[in-house]
Amino acid sequence: MSWRGLASIAVLGMAACWSSEPEPEAVDQRPNVVLITLDTTRADRLGSYGYDGGQTDTLDALASAGRRYEQAYSVLPLTIPAHASLFTGLYPPHHTIRSNGGGVLQPEFTTLAEVLAGNGWRTAASVAAFVTTPVWGFDQGFDVFMAEGIGGSSNLWHGERPAQVVVDDVLRWKQGQSSTDPLFVWVHLFDAHLPYRAPEPYTTAMPDRPYDAELAYIDDQVARLVEAFGVDDTVFVIVGDHGEGLGEHGESTHGLYTYNSTQHVPYIVSGAGVQPSVVSTPTSVVDVAPTLLHLLGLPPLEGVDGAVVPGASRPLYMESWQLAERFGLAPHQTLVDGDYVFIEQPRPELYNVRSDPSQQHNLAQADPVRVAEMRQALAALGMSEPTVATGVADPELSLQLELLGYVQGSAANADLADRPDAKDHQALLDGMMRVPQLAESGDHAGALVLLTELAGGYPTLIDIQLRRYRTLRELGDTAGAVDQLHAIRETFPDSVAGRHAEAASLMATGEFSAASALYVQLAAEMPYHPNLRSRAVWALMQQEGPPEQALALGLSMLEQTPEDTAVSALVGLMLMHRGDPEAAAPYLDRGCDADRPLRTVCQHVGVRAQLSGDAERARTRLDRELRFHPTNDAALRAMQVLLSDEKDWTLLIVAVERLLLLRGDSAVLRHAQAQALFNLEDFAASRVALDKGLALQPEWSALLLLDANLLAKEGQMVLAQERFEQATTARTAEDAAP
Repeated sequence: MSWRGLASIAVLGMAACWSSEPEPEAVDQRPNVVLITLDTTRADRLGSYGYDGGQTDTLDALASAGRRYEQAYSVLPLTIPAHASLFTGLYPPHHTIRSNGGGVLQPEFTTLAEVLAGNGWRTAASVAAFVTTPVWGFDQGFDVFMAEGIGGSSNLWHGERPAQVVVDDVLRWKQGQSSTDPLFVWVHLFDAHLPYRAPEPYTTAMPDRPYDAELAYIDDQVARLVEAFGVDDTVFVIVGDHGEGLGEHGESTHGLYTYNSTQHVPYIVSGAGVQPSVVSTPTSVVDVAPTLLHLLGLPPLEGVDGAVVPGASRPLYMESWQLAERFGLAPHQTLVDGDYVFIEQPRPELYNVRSDPSQQHNLAQADPVRVAEMRQALAALGMSEPTVATGVADPELSLQLELLGYVQGSAANADLADRPDAKDHQALLDGMMRVPQLAESGDHAGALVLLTELAGGYPTLIDIQLRRYRTLRELGDTAGAVDQLHAIRETFPDSVAGRHAEAASLMATGEFSAASALYVQLAAEMPYHPNLRSRAVWALMQQEGPPEQALALGLSMLEQTPEDTAVSALVGLMLMHRGDPEAAAPYLDRGCDADRPLRTVCQHVGVRAQLSGDAERARTRLDRELRFHPTNDAALRAMQVLLSDEKDWTLLIVAVERLLLLRGDSAVLRHAQAQALFNLEDFAASRVALDKGLALQPEWSALLLLDANLLAKEGQMVLAQERFEQATTARTAEDAAP
């Protein structure tokens, strides 16, 4: 059924209220599942949630034909922790990611994708932004992870792909599937995120509403997915990770507060086996995985915060610690209970979001009994304060995190109770939210003026000083930027963020030795920090010529901290580059065991095992490389050879499909795909792959020989004999060629 057909179904279907208990039955068969996460999307900007000004016909039709959750909430207004909660069913304090850059999703947590993969679904992801790439652990459970083109700019955090490219990848992957197994696809669409620059004709159609234009563009891309998968045998789950302030409560974007503008998100389940309904029970993104697994008739996730909704109503938790971490103010810790939202602050806030969805009327003074009850319920949840970020192992990425101000605890007071109320510092917060807008529009001079004013009122906030340093760099004022760094060092001599910024500045100007020395100093002060030693070695590796100085530093550090897997990996890579694989082997082995190994490290270990005949070790090491670096086509090629040697045709097909996505079509890959399918006796799919290969290289003997065998299986014996003779002639010519 096409997406256009959804509209007629939606008109006929009457929305029903659900009971307080989970539905008794799951869908009848194992459908395909398409999970679409809409980054930075407010619920109240979709027509199905009451908005008259947009053009979201496809999403609205899906909502009308399926289940629409009226009060769905994010857990935190930032992409990485929100997606971690969505996939695990855990609140941020329990999966431990409390901010963007605050850690990665660790393998110990079971994800929705892992559960579906373990129950027979073939899994793929296509994502639009750096914040959803495998760097953050989101590849867990996915056979294929498509993120090509992200991270090409000097600033990884600005790396993104338009929705059309994301959807193109999904449709290409789907077209290449020959198995009858159901498919699970995660599609992440980032276009509604700042800057709002929708392609034509959307911008022209909505010249004064760029955010709505982005959503209209997204909606048409969702329509392509619905058209390709169909609603009869696919469950579509559409959910926002967080919303966008758009000026409400003084917040232009998102990240600081837990008001409805950034927390109330769309959540729609539609398609196979889903009856039209509207769920009024408040629900959270932690409920997405448990609810979907229940719908599919699969066992529930154990020990999670999420629940099946509709079901028994319960209080929901939300948080944002950016106020504390960046500005030393009281954070937003929030409880949702029915129609009421309670925000813990020195002067607490209480809203009835049914009658006051924009949260303009604080009821805290008028209803002190409810405030006391909800405060007690919030405290009873026992949600702890964030600790130091963990799990970010890439030296280049860590440098960017420091430069962008993603430094936990840089402005936080020791005592949570001593932090001032954010409402008393609105000028500071408004100003700091205007700075990135000015920078995005190219007005760095205006941003500098504003930062200078703010610095006068808040001289002890390093976030302001670091942003002022970055703005001076954008203006090309190198001398001013250096002076600003010196001022940061003088005012904040113990600031890790300040010294990291200085080291990064030295890296940017090619002063690698000085940068390394500064990292060595920081490592000596904080030996527990997981990345400082590797940054020191990495800096020296950027120098021209043989990396002898970097190698000596790495070996010296390993004498003191032999457990440092990142430094071991760098030492191993340098020894490989020097042409000494025997010496590199033990260091690469250790580096491959890191929580998130550096790129190519496990590949080297796997290839070495492959050459020595240890197929089992080769497979585990190559698989680990591809889990963390799925775009490493050299590792994929090695895995292809290994699987072919082992005659593991099913996994070989998966590897070939990934290579086709990464490297484009080729006769060699089509031959491998067709041969594997032939060996699995899927002759129809083998024919499709083989014909694609023959179209690329019609005279290649390997393809002709396989064609002869396939023709015989198809009962065309005369043509099979002719093709065999043609293959023999071609092989003779190939052998004779110089």
